[in-house]
Amino acid sequence: MKKILSLILGIVLFLTSVGLVFAYGDGNYRKGKYLFRKNCRACHTEAGQAKELSPLSKTMAEWEQAFKPETAAGYPCKDEWAKLSESDLNDIYTYLYKHAADSATPAKCK
Repeated sequence: MKKILSLILGIVLFLTSVGLVFAYGDGNYRKGKYLFRKNCRACHTEAGQAKELSPLSKTMAEWEQAFKPETAAGYPCKDEWAKLSESDLNDIYTYLYKHAADSATPAKCK
């Protein structure tokens, strides 16, 4: 009985994890582009305080890693991230991921 219960619990946790991964990235990339330009672009330009950044700066896998909470917690702009809602962060992620250097629709300009 314990084995069956453990197996069922394991399957439920696995499916929940997979569902969360697929849900993240389902944001509005157009809104994400606007939010990126509004909230991130001021610092992430050639003349800005932070490293220049655009969708082409990273591959899809690198953007996925960049938006993991444990990675983002180490960014100097983590306080700015905290001001954004989960939905807004998801929209920004979707924009950057969808137009990454190795995506099917890479950004046309930086």
